[in-house]
Amino acid sequence: MGRRGGRRRRRLGRDVHGPAWLDVAHCCTNIAIRHGTDTAQSFADADAYVVRTGREPQPFFEVMDVVGFLPPPGRRSFVTDAGELARLESWLRSRVTLL
Repeated sequence: MGRRGGRRRRRLGRDVHGPAWLDVAHCCTNIAIRHGTDTAQSFADADAYVVRTGREPQPFFEVMDVVGFLPPPGRRSFVTDAGELARLESWLRSRVTLL
């Protein structure tokens, strides 16, 4: 751990954790790219998530995860297959409607 201004600070990679739904969102995005929106939605079954966690799903994190797959301006996307891009766009459209 480093020091800054005489105070200890923690390294981000080890001590910062996001909400569980962000992990679910990332899994869903990968599933959607590979298998489509319906399969991803089945994985993210909101009722099962609520039963297991006691929390409501958070579509905001699903949208933000898809945005993370977009390339920076002027750069090429690492998702280059036309079918995968179509499935990613379909997944994004389905998530935006939930906001």
